[in-house]
Amino acid sequence: MARRPSRPSSHQRRYHLRSFLKLSNLSSGSELSVPPEGRAAPRTLQALTTTQRNENDMPLYQVVADKDLLTDDLRRRIAGEITRIHVTNTGAPAVFVNVLFQDSPAGHLFTAGEPSRTTIIVGNIRAGRDLAVRQAMLRDLAEMWTAQTGQSGGELLMAIQEVDPRASMEAGLIMPAPGEEDSWFAEHEDRLRELGLTAP
Repeated sequence: MARRPSRPSSHQRRYHLRSFLKLSNLSSGSELSVPPEGRAAPRTLQALTTTQRNENDMPLYQVVADKDLLTDDLRRRIAGEITRIHVTNTGAPAVFVNVLFQDSPAGHLFTAGEPSRTTIIVGNIRAGRDLAVRQAMLRDLAEMWTAQTGQSGGELLMAIQEVDPRASMEAGLIMPAPGEEDSWFAEHEDRLRELGLTAP
């Protein structure tokens, strides 16, 4: 049996967080910044909120986890829970929510140069939600993940990235801004019916 890699130290977690910020293209004006050297990131959750433009397929939650952590049944349950959390917090239709799981084979994910079992969850959502809503989503997602998987919150790295809905497309249609879903469904009712998509 392969030896499970040791849990990353606080220094390794800070290094991982800094690297993730660079990958997420955070600007100097982002709401949350990297903890300074000598000051640890939050123990239970490294949570980020950022704004990024010109993405597609929204909302889209991407989950990168150790390949041995999730079963097919657990993926289905987690996808349902992510959908519930998004709909509950934002009021968006469930039909908008997409969840993509990606396995991380042993030796493919590293923190500070050492093998890591960190799970990464990144949600691309339409821009316009209050910061309090985005942070509530992060807390709900973290609580759900640890309850469903048993994985420690210290091994969970998450981000909510905002995307301009005018640069996003669903079912061949430009996405509506938050709060404009009802009129969007009404305007495109015939096309959506052809695709088997209906308003909630």
